[in-house]
Amino acid sequence: MKIRLTRWYADRGVLGIFVCLVVGSMLPERALSDSVIPDDLIVQGAQCVGTPCVNDEEFDGATIKLKSETPIIKFEDTSVSAGFPTTDWQLTANDTVNGGANRFSIEDVTSARVPFTILGGAASHALFVNATGQVGFGTSTPGLLLHLSTSNTPAVRLEQNDSGGFTAQTWDIGADHQQFFIQDATNSNSRPFRIGVTAPTNSIDIAADGRVGFGVVSGQGSIHIGGAATDDIFNGIGPNLAAGPAFNFGYSGGSFGRGSGFFNVRPDAAEISPNPSLRFATANVQRMIIDREQRVGIGLVGTNPIPTQRLDVNGNIRASGSFIAGSTTLTVPDYVFASDYKLRPLKDVATFVAQNRHLPEIPPAHEIQARGVDLSEMQMLLLKKIEELTLYTLQQAETDIQQGKTTDTHQQTLDAIATRLTALERQQKRVHVGQRKNR
Repeated sequence: MKIRLTRWYADRGVLGIFVCLVVGSMLPERALSDSVIPDDLIVQGAQCVGTPCVNDEEFDGATIKLKSETPIIKFEDTSVSAGFPTTDWQLTANDTVNGGANRFSIEDVTSARVPFTILGGAASHALFVNATGQVGFGTSTPGLLLHLSTSNTPAVRLEQNDSGGFTAQTWDIGADHQQFFIQDATNSNSRPFRIGVTAPTNSIDIAADGRVGFGVVSGQGSIHIGGAATDDIFNGIGPNLAAGPAFNFGYSGGSFGRGSGFFNVRPDAAEISPNPSLRFATANVQRMIIDREQRVGIGLVGTNPIPTQRLDVNGNIRASGSFIAGSTTLTVPDYVFASDYKLRPLKDVATFVAQNRHLPEIPPAHEIQARGVDLSEMQMLLLKKIEELTLYTLQQAETDIQQGKTTDTHQQTLDAIATRLTALERQQKRVHVGQRKNR
């Protein structure tokens, strides 16, 4: 009798099986057994599976309903042939422990892993795949292959945990109504990279060869900052590029004309002389400085070397071209050749040199060593001395000429005397000859 009932209800699908089980439960326990249907099963109606299912079950449009404290559908792969997949899977609704998660999961039973889970209460369209394969997160109308949509700051998190032995680190890539940013979520949510909305096209352009252009496509150097020939391309380093302190540099086609560049150090209220200054260093040592007083120092030594002159050089200077010093206010000592110039007598010069051991008007060695020397002033003093020496030479030449004339006159007189003496000697000889003949 039980066998016939079981077959009759089995022929009527899952519902028939359920009724069979209910009826069978009224029979002695030893009479219960599993129902095996060795053929296809077609159920023309909704089905409820699970012990909580009741007669006149409300399906609310569902075709299959699972009712259980732990509703699970399990897929067991019984493949035994070599090379065939054998992983078992199951669909699990909710955890089976007190306080567990309200979830729907796809579980890899064989590996004891849960690769996919949706928690209860998840927003509509938390994950949406449209007919073309575009995926939306928070939207049912994805516009690209991957589309994130939320009411405030959509973002993607990249997290490296410490399970692999590496230091944990988390980065966020996000955007809002003001910016696109990369955020260091591990360290105070700092944002080392951001792009403001309405940033112009090609604000940053990295070409295929690695060249970076700022405001220009395909930069012509490793770094290329673009701009028009008549514009100022303003760049800088420092707290406040407009008011200082800051170091500015760039192309100044707007301020100083096409083809001009500039370096500028802006001051601030807390500056201390020689700042603001522009310094050049190699091997962490200052080699050259341009200070606030328009002074240039090269090769100066010390902890904070500061130039004391418009050009202050510690070391030799070599120039392959002309060196021109002076200005329109420089006094050139051509006045030495004026007719009313009073040339110091050489006797006075000799006395001064003997007493002071240097020329008049030329600073002594100890002053030059202590204060340095003004090359332009020294050149003019030396020129003055050369011009005075020229006058001394001309005077000596004139004296020599006069002395030569006097010598010539004396020589002529001596020559005349010699001629006269020669004539007298001849006359005397004739007198002596005549006297001997008369004897």
